[in-house]
Amino acid sequence: NFQLIFPDSGTTTWSFAALVTGFEPSAPVDGPLTASVSMLISGKPAIA
Repeated sequence: NFQLIFPDSGTTTWSFAALVTGFEPSAPVDGPLTASVSMLISGKPAIA
């Protein structure tokens, strides 16, 4: 299970089950560690 937390004032979250289908990390020497993630979501997310 996963949870997506939005940076809004109300702290909106989506909770859902998913299968990770892709993960591409990036780690530049002088930059932030980031990643691109692809998921196949199963069912509807629970929005809170």
